Amino acid sequence: MCYHGEPIPADVQNCYDLIMDVVEEDGPFDAVLGFSQGSAIGATVMLTEAAKNNGKQPFKMGVFLSTTMPFDFGSGVLQLKYDRRDGLSAMHYDADLRTPTAKSEDVDWRTDCRSKGVIDEFEARHPCVQDSESVEVDVLLRYHPTTHSQRLRVPTVHVIGRKDDYAEHGKNLYGMCDPRYATVVTHDGGHQLPRDVNTVAKVADSIIRAVELMRYQS
Repeated sequence: MCYHGEPIPADVQNCYDLIMDVVEEDGPFDAVLGFSQGSAIGATVMLTEAAKNNGKQPFKMGVFLSTTMPFDFGSGVLQLKYDRRDGLSAMHYDADLRTPTAKSEDVDWRTDCRSKGVIDEFEARHPCVQDSESVEVDVLLRYHPTTHSQRLRVPTVHVIGRKDDYAEHGKNLYGMCDPRYATVVTHDGGHQLPRDVNTVAKVADSIIRAVELMRYQS
């Protein structure tokens, strides 16, 4: 299941709003659990709500399976342009898309840690651009532990496949969590749920530990 295609602000915001609508209508919930984009959107909600509400957020713990990194609504917008003649260009704008930020001249947004994963996915979706074609899209930047000081200070579980193309995302999200309450479980698979009995048992034990920590914090 995909929650969005290109991570344009409106599409990611719609996912965010859907989760918050469910929380308001059917919550409160103790935890959020997601796989891949589901984990990224769940973590986006947790980080954004905590920033808006002085640390308070709608979930007391998170379980992130083969996650991609969450998106930062407060970072402005990255405008990506790609055509066969000029290749890829990336320009950072403020949120209203009117003013290029000063950072645009100082940062290579094609390789920056906040945008590299988004660009890799963009290029994977558009492998062939004909001479007469071009692609342009405005996307959100991702959080990254080296550029953001914010941390999730609730129990979290991170399940990462060693062969997963997004394994680095999982490690980076762990880096945005309080290590006192965060647990990492690795397995030998790719971008998938672990299936071997030993790893599943480790995941279950880690979730139980997170629940116990959650109760201790409450």
